[in-house]
Amino acid sequence: MKRFTHLPLVLLPILVAVMLWSCATSSPVQPPPPADPEPVQEPAPQPEPVPEPAVNIPTIEGPRWNLTWLFESDSARKPAEGTVWFQLLPQAEPPLKGHGGVNQFFGRYQVTGGTPQSGTIEFSSLASTKMAGRTLEYENIFLRNLSLTKGYHISGDTLEEAELVFYGGFGREEIILARFAAEGDGPARQSPAEHGPVEDNQ
Repeated sequence: MKRFTHLPLVLLPILVAVMLWSCATSSPVQPPPPADPEPVQEPAPQPEPVPEPAVNIPTIEGPRWNLTWLFESDSARKPAEGTVWFQLLPQAEPPLKGHGGVNQFFGRYQVTGGTPQSGTIEFSSLASTKMAGRTLEYENIFLRNLSLTKGYHISGDTLEEAELVFYGGFGREEIILARFAAEGDGPARQSPAEHGPVEDNQ
């Protein structure tokens, strides 16, 4: 009976040795794999700004301006619509060219002060060809009014609706001398009182 009570004490060193051997031979505990980093959300691409369309702001230089009304021309025969015009081309020589209804004319000009749509202008060195025609009186009035012009004003936000006005005169008295519409602006804008006999030069 005494022999069986001491048996566990005899086996204790063996059990301890078995446990130490088991710990030594068992594989080390692997640390858990690192968690995948959360994906970084890139900011959504912003749409490219749409450029605003260029506004065709009317200026006196560049366009062809067709005469629509002329001061003191009621009694003169009028040429066909669109045949009296001028154009200012600062890089050309001569920089002023146009047509009076009978003859071509040319010359020089100077714009000072103001803005592209309003300012002072002076025409000089006006000359023309020497053709004869039944609307020559009207042409002479037109060229005279150009020589009297002192300033201009353009109304309208686009070339299609623009109207150009020349004003000037003798001394301090300033009156409207001529009105123009840009090429392609449609029929000349004249009041019924401004219409007179219209005649072609052909």
